[in-house]
Amino acid sequence: QAEETLRRYAHIVSTTNDHMSFLDRNYIYQAVNKAYLQAHQKDSQEIVGHSVANLLGVEVFEKKVKNNLDRCLAGEEIHYQAWFDFPALGRRYMSVSYYPFTDSRGEIMGIVVNSHDDTERNQAVLALKNERDLANALEKAAATIPSTLNLEEVLNLILEEVMRVIPCDAANIMLINNQQVSIVRWRGYQRFGSEEFVSTFLYALSDVPNLQQMFEKKAPSIINDTASYSGWIDVPAQKWLRSCAAAPVIIHDKVIGFLNVDSATPNFFNATHPKYLQAFASHAASAINNARLYEQAQDEIKARKKAEKELYKQATTDPLTGVFNRRYFFETAQKELERSQRYNRPLSIIIFDIDHFKKVNDTYGHGAGDEVLRKLTAECKDSLRENDVFARYGGEEFVILLPETNLEQAEQMAERMRKGCAETPLDVGSATVKITVSFGVSSLDNETLPLDELLLRADNALYASKEAGRNRVTVWGEEKQK
Repeated sequence: QAEETLRRYAHIVSTTNDHMSFLDRNYIYQAVNKAYLQAHQKDSQEIVGHSVANLLGVEVFEKKVKNNLDRCLAGEEIHYQAWFDFPALGRRYMSVSYYPFTDSRGEIMGIVVNSHDDTERNQAVLALKNERDLANALEKAAATIPSTLNLEEVLNLILEEVMRVIPCDAANIMLINNQQVSIVRWRGYQRFGSEEFVSTFLYALSDVPNLQQMFEKKAPSIINDTASYSGWIDVPAQKWLRSCAAAPVIIHDKVIGFLNVDSATPNFFNATHPKYLQAFASHAASAINNARLYEQAQDEIKARKKAEKELYKQATTDPLTGVFNRRYFFETAQKELERSQRYNRPLSIIIFDIDHFKKVNDTYGHGAGDEVLRKLTAECKDSLRENDVFARYGGEEFVILLPETNLEQAEQMAERMRKGCAETPLDVGSATVKITVSFGVSSLDNETLPLDELLLRADNALYASKEAGRNRVTVWGEEKQK
């Protein structure tokens, strides 16, 4: 009865289009069908009576087959999918099923093996998955890439999405500038030791044939094997790179760069990969264009602000000494005066001028006089705080507004400046000029005064310093006593 059952299964095995075989408990072939023989390019006598390990090889048998056969011999139906290499068919994706074969007593005699070639179906499913992944990635790219107008962030996002959808070892983005190509963003090259080469990549477009071709045709390209591609730039750092796919980045019908993916495996990329790359390149082009326009607008804004700042500086600064001019001083002083009176805060003013300045001009010339003014103001600046307002009042006369400063503090500050000027000769050309300076100081002192009155008091104190012999500091009120 068992032999009859075996003959019946052998007939089924011989007529089906799937790869079918019957194994005994020792993994020995008892029967195989024509499809099985053709796939392995064997005659029946070369398989029947021989072990599975003999046909497939010990390593494949031990790693892929034996465990499942043992489970089936224990009574379990087994179903799995795997890639197998066949002499006649090449690499195929097979759906394999193992069924326990029993005799009339229910004892397991062996295994019926059915292998169905699912390569095309698997590729169709994989293609559908890839299309879905691409659609999702492009949807994400459409949402995330425009979320930033920073060009560096845009390029990083593009590479991140490309490498998520397209299998590759490394990827980069090239941009064209004056017919030269450079790599501006990259990923994956560090582990191959070629990051330095990539970071310094700079070639004339015409020297790289595959890029020149894409530039002219505005179409993606594949190099299946760089070792056999005549136009490949052969450098030691890129020996690992064996295949690549690329797509042009096009803005307003002009190629402005390239999106590239690289692999260490020859013939790694297929015809779908350039299509995917081109889809990403289209998003990249839009994002890069927006980022460039934004950066251009930002540069224009910066330039305008710089110009406005320069105009403001010219309008508020004394061109000779670099301190504020009279107009700026009055505008700022009025605001500070109002603030001090509103909040009952101290505020003081110092007015000073150079003693006998006419003699400096007469002795050394007006050019030397200008240099004295410049050096004097530079020395005085060092004694002032950030919020103090230092301005040229007219000629050799200067005024300083001191917020949050009472009369005693202002007098001390004026004395420090007076002493510094008197003790520090100024080198003017080949001459050394010694000068002295007279100061007048006034303060609010809890009074409500107009700005003109506060300036007048400081000016009267300065006049008192002049009358008392110059090179001294006088505060308003003292000159009356004197």
